[in-house]
Amino acid sequence: MQKRICLSGADMYELEEVFRGRRGIVSVRTGYINAAPQTAHEDALTGASGGRVGVEIVYDPKKTDISQLLDLHFSVVTPYSIDGQGYVRGAVYRAGIFYESAEDEPQIALYLTFLAGKGRC
Repeated sequence: MQKRICLSGADMYELEEVFRGRRGIVSVRTGYINAAPQTAHEDALTGASGGRVGVEIVYDPKKTDISQLLDLHFSVVTPYSIDGQGYVRGAVYRAGIFYESAEDEPQIALYLTFLAGKGRC
């Protein structure tokens, strides 16, 4: 069984490189999270689409878990940085975690609580 999670908060191509080829990751795809299908790049970057720039990660939960994925994500994304990281700025670059399965929510919440305790969130 494979699972899917989408992450935002930085340049999508940089995020793609962070995850590509890692153990347990089946595929990484760049795009616009929560945007209408076939959203034009210009519309996404202006915020007109309502989406965020990010990556979709399909992974094998028997080989990697959400905590490991979030470790990678937050190694390059600072959740305190409003509207992006480094040279990429705007609402479309806000940090976010988008998951499909309700069973993932407790693990994500626990991870974010842990991160907050370390002063990272």
